[in-house]
Formats: sequence, C-alpha cells, structure tokens
Amino acid sequence: MKKIIIALLICCTSTSLTAQKFIDNKLVNYFENDGEVIFTHLNKTHFIKGETIWFKNYLINRKTNFLKNEVGNLYLTLLNEKQEKIEEAIFYVKNGISFGQFEIDEDFEPGKYYLYFSTNYNNQNKLQHLNHQIPIEIIKKIENKKSVKTYTAIDVQILPESGYGIYDFLHRYGVKAINEQGIGVAFNAEVFKEGKKISSFKSNDFGMGAFNLTPQKGKNYTLEITTENQEKFVREIEGIQEKGGIISTHIQKDYHIIKISQNLNKEGFQHFNLLIHQAGKNFEVDLSKHSQGQELQFKLPINNLFTGVNTITLFYKNKPIAERLIFRHQDNYIKKADVRIKDRFNEALDSIKFSFSIEKLENKYTNLSASVLHQNSIANQPKHSIISKLLLSPYIKGNIEKPNSYFKDIDFKKQYNLDLLLLNQGWSRYNWDAILNHEIIDVSKREQGINQELFFLQKTKNFRRFFLIFENMINEDEVFDLDKTKKIETNKIFPIKETTYSFSTFDKKGKHYPAPKFKVNTLINFPKIKLHAEKADYNFKPKTQQQTEIKAFENGELLEDVIVKAKATKEEKKEFLSSLRGKKVEVTDELADSFPLLSDFLRYRGYRVTDTGSQFIIRPNIPQTPPPQVIINGGRVSDLSVLSNRLVADFESIEIDKNGLGQGMWGAGGVIRLKFATHMRNLAKYQKRITEITMEEGYTKPKAFYTPAYIYQNSNKFQLIAGLHWEPEVISNNGDFVIKMKNLDFKNYKFFIEGITDQGKLISLPINYQLKSNLFD
Repeated sequence: MKKIIIALLICCTSTSLTAQKFIDNKLVNYFENDGEVIFTHLNKTHFIKGETIWFKNYLINRKTNFLKNEVGNLYLTLLNEKQEKIEEAIFYVKNGISFGQFEIDEDFEPGKYYLYFSTNYNNQNKLQHLNHQIPIEIIKKIENKKSVKTYTAIDVQILPESGYGIYDFLHRYGVKAINEQGIGVAFNAEVFKEGKKISSFKSNDFGMGAFNLTPQKGKNYTLEITTENQEKFVREIEGIQEKGGIISTHIQKDYHIIKISQNLNKEGFQHFNLLIHQAGKNFEVDLSKHSQGQELQFKLPINNLFTGVNTITLFYKNKPIAERLIFRHQDNYIKKADVRIKDRFNEALDSIKFSFSIEKLENKYTNLSASVLHQNSIANQPKHSIISKLLLSPYIKGNIEKPNSYFKDIDFKKQYNLDLLLLNQGWSRYNWDAILNHEIIDVSKREQGINQELFFLQKTKNFRRFFLIFENMINEDEVFDLDKTKKIETNKIFPIKETTYSFSTFDKKGKHYPAPKFKVNTLINFPKIKLHAEKADYNFKPKTQQQTEIKAFENGELLEDVIVKAKATKEEKKEFLSSLRGKKVEVTDELADSFPLLSDFLRYRGYRVTDTGSQFIIRPNIPQTPPPQVIINGGRVSDLSVLSNRLVADFESIEIDKNGLGQGMWGAGGVIRLKFATHMRNLAKYQKRITEITMEEGYTKPKAFYTPAYIYQNSNKFQLIAGLHWEPEVISNNGDFVIKMKNLDFKNYKFFIEGITDQGKLISLPINYQLKSNLFD
C-alpha cells in the first residue's frame, strides 16, 4: 500500500465542503445548550462524628471554560455505600458559584458515603456525567494497613484503537485489566498467533497497556496476561473487520502523529472527512485532495488543539466510522514554585495571616477556595481536582484511577499514560445518533428559583389590593395584585430554610396592613439519583504506626468561629446623575425637592399624567403609542391608583425605559420601574402591619466556618484528622490573596487551593508550608 505523508490542512467552517458543513452544524447545534460541569471542592474527604463537611461548587461551561451564569439551583444528595438516600438539600447558585456545609451528627455510622451534586438541567437532559459524585468516609479508627490491590475476579478488555481493527492493516490495540472495584491491575502480557508468541509488553501501574498487530484473515490471535499475583488470563483478540477506516496516533514532542487507514475507497480519500472537536468547537482536516492510496499520515501541532480532551472523528459519506481521543494540556499550569507565601501573626498572637502572591495570575480576576490542614494530615485524599474534573472527566466513560496524577509533574511518561487512558476508551461518549438526528437539549428544563404556592385562607378586603413580599438575602421586593386571586404562584421568593420572611398588604395610598392568613407550599423536586460506576480509588493511608481510636468531641460543645465573615455590603448607590434624562435615576433630596410628586417627574420625562387622587393614568406624548407598563419592586402592576399623590421621596429609584427592550409586546410602550425607598418598607414594620413567616423548606443557608471543640487539639490524632480552616471565598484581582485563620500553635501547614480565573484558567495547588515567623524559635 502506498502511504502518503501530508502537512496539516485545517479548514474553517466557512470554506468546508457541503458534507462537512452538515456535520459541523449538527455538532454545534447539539452543544449549543450544553449542561454545566460541576466541580466540588471539599475541605477534606475523611471525617469523624461531630465535624462539618464544608464545600464550594464551581459550575463551569465546558465550551468556554467560564463559570456558568444561567444556573440557579444545585442539588445535594447524600447516599450510603448501599446507595440508600440519607439526606438531600438544595443550594442557591449565583454567577456559577455555590457554597455551603453539611453537619455529620451522631446518627451517622462509620463507613463510606457519597456526596452527589447535580442540577435538574443535567439530570433531565441525560448529562449526569457532568455532575460530581464524591466518595467520603466517616472513620472511627486509624489502622496501619498496607494498601494492597485485592480482587476475586479480573475483567480483561482488548480495545482496538479508534474502535476496531482491519485485516491487513497495522494497528494498535489497547488492553485494560481491572478488578471488581474498577481499579487497574498491573500485568505482563504476550501476544500469540496460531499459538506462537509474536510479541510481549507490560502494562503501567493502572493496568493499561498496548501492542501493535497486523491481523490476517483466517488466523487466530490470543492474548495471555499474567497479573501481579501470578494469575493467568487468556483472551481472544477480536474486533477486527474486513472493511472500514481506522485512526492511529502517537505523541512526538510538540505534535500528534495522526495516521488514517481505510479500504472503503481504493481511489483515495474522496467522501472522507476528519473532524477534530470538543463540546461543539471544531475544525476540519482536509483529506479530499489525496486521491491516491489508502493510508496517509500527518503531524498535528498540539497547540492547534483545544485545551483538554479532543475527539478525532473520521466520517465516510457523512457517517462516523472511527474515533480517537487525544489531549492537550492547559498552557502554563500554576505550580508550587510559582507561589510566594508570607506569614504574619497579629499583635495578640491569636491569628495568622498568610499572604499569597502568584505572578502568573497578574492582571487576572481569580475565584478561589482554600482548605487548610496540618502537614501531617491524612484526611484529604480527593479523587478529582478542578483541572481533571473539567478537562478529563466529562469525556471518559467509566472509572478514572487517580485522575489527578496526570496533571502533576508532567513528563513524557505522564503524557504516555494519559494517552493510554484515552486509547483504551474506544469511541467517545458522544451520541452520534442523537447529534445527527438533530436532537436538541431542552432549554426549558433550566431552573431559576424554587416554585412556591401561597394559599390565602381568608378574604382580603377590597382596599387591600396589593400583596408585598419584602426583599431578603436573595430576592428583591415583589408586589402582586390581589384582585380576584386566592393563590399566588411564584419562583421569585428564593426561600432560604430557617430564615424569616416579611409580608404585608397595602392600599392605593401606600398604607400597609398585615397580610391575610395564608400558607406556603414550597415545591422542591429533588432528583432521583443512581450512582455511576466511578469508584473511590484511595485507601485511608495512615502515617502513624499504632491503631488509634478517634474520640474528638465533648458533648456538642463548639468553639467560636475561627473567622466571622462580614456580611456582604450592598453596592453603594450611584452618584446623582447630572442629567435627569438618564434611563435610571437614584432618588436624592435634591431630586425630591425639585419634583415633589411622582406625577411631576413623569411629566418632566415626557409623559402626560392624570392624577385625580383616585385614578393615575400615564399616556405617552406620541400619538398611537401604547401606554407604558409599570413595575413596582419587581412586580407588574395594572391598577396604577396606588401611585396617586405618591411623593418622589417614597421611592429609592425610578427607571424609565422607553424602548421596553427584553419585554416583548408587553413592553411596546416602554417600561417604568419603581422601587420603594427603604423607609417605606420599614414604615410597615414600625406600624406593626407586617406578617412574618419562617421558611421550613428552601435553600440551605451558608454558614461561617467554625472548628469543633476537639479534645486532643495538641495531639498527633488532631494533626492527622482535623480540618484547621476553610475559606470558600478567596478572591485575587492581581495574583495576590490572603488567608487568615486562628493560631493553633502549629508550624507546618498544608493548603489545598482550587479555583478559576475570569479567562478560564484553572488552578489546583496542594502546598506544604512551614511558618517563617519566629514564634516557634
């Protein structure tokens, strides 16, 4: 066969062949409304009774590597080792970030558990592989046991590169041996043809290896492997076809060497397309110009790839016939050597401030979280970092053993082992039937807020026309017109569990009254969870020689918070606009003096206003233009009599949008948005004309970090298991950030830092650190 060596020809979509445009459009459309990759950073993975699990969730768009702003709700399901549901909760997501905690009380027995974080969008659109399943362990004893891979059965899989082999073509075959827990078993192997040995090879530590073979039709090929404990297994080498196309790759410095072989068209590569893609992003390698031969080979620069897993798909007449996964590492990983740390005690010597500086993060906004343990700790053995969870996990079927290891101290061996992992995948997890059949992800399943029903148990007097829900931690003031309604359905309250919410009614003149009796029905559709095949691949590895019984807490006694985080301050009001012709104005004394009544200000802004004291009518000056719609504190109001004789000083802000953009036909005449001033809301409280209800269901409220009252705080046991500090909100604007914690009289610390920049760069840093301050000298 004649082999053709070609240079890489990358074609933009606009210049691709018609057939390629068809495939490209299908792929882009399928991923247009992709789900969110969820990465959860825990403060640690091993706990004892009385501790709290602290966590932060990053919800990321894998197409852009940016935090995903469209997500509102995040679900947590806690399951035991038998996959029985123990607890469930819902957390509020803002700008792609959510954080919270879960307490381990006395009802939890020692053993393995699973935290499963998911969104309704992922669950309903069959995107569960983007969720995050985390194994944790509640322990009672630390035992000095050597970690040994045990198994009663071995699953040996032979996986031809790109899905299958073809007779008479040299091809690479992956081999994977795993035990019943999904953990790789190392082996030595020999390949036989008609009973005669023709080659041998050895697996890596993860039980994966590969060999080359040119199969001949009518010949029998077998593989014999010998495991670490000298058990032998023999398997037939199958997956060989008479016709088809195959992809082979190997790494050579800064290139992937790609080889394409096929016997479907003897005249060359007409009707073939090669697409390299990732989550909807793609480019084409033009094969059409090579009209001779059945094999070709080219160099693909790694820098041309997308960061993370790339899928190479070979198409013949618009049908995918072979697929291979390859990888590109993120540029300039942040390493320990890139981090400068300074420490300083406060004057009272009861707290320490760690100042971090990372030059590679200069001119970047970075959102981070940090867990602090003792350097001797064995309590944190996370399976995934934010890097492996985003760049690797979404594209791999089944268990990945020690995924973090592929991103530490990267050398040729690490790259080779990662390529072996991808080789042993066969086809990617993309569903080409769904893609080519134009199945679209259902955007309507995106959740924002929690659905609630408010049932009124008594009639409302006619003059109490408006029902007001006062703003709280998440929601803004919300106004509803009570005319002819006994029930309000809304998802704009954003209820926080165990938080008190305030309600009232008011009349057309703005006078408040207590709300009528009502009950609240909170509708939270917790997902049904089935754990996937991913297994915990860590063992609890003690650094102490003795068996230790853990008894860490006195009866429920807790210490004060290590750091009491200040409540988020509201953004300061914008300065009074020099021109009142702006879209939105903040009400000041100057404005209120200039325009005492709201009707005066609206006339100044170009409206014709009629205010009779019982009626309030707004008309535009332009003939045949519909009247503007009015929104008060976030709610649409049709009866404007509530605005009669209303003072400008009664409002915090007045926004006039004469275009009504984003409101559809409803906003054809423009929109006027009014927000009552704080004193108006407080007035109802002062007059005791307010109803307060504590929500029993809703979002779990994040708490400030605290450490429990460990009995043996100065012991080795404390160093081994305790969580010293947790910071979910660490922000760096220019590569500098600070972690402040209680002084526990230790000299050696270990920081686990995870995060993402506003440019999509991922950070995962485990850092050992010894205090430089002289307190311990």
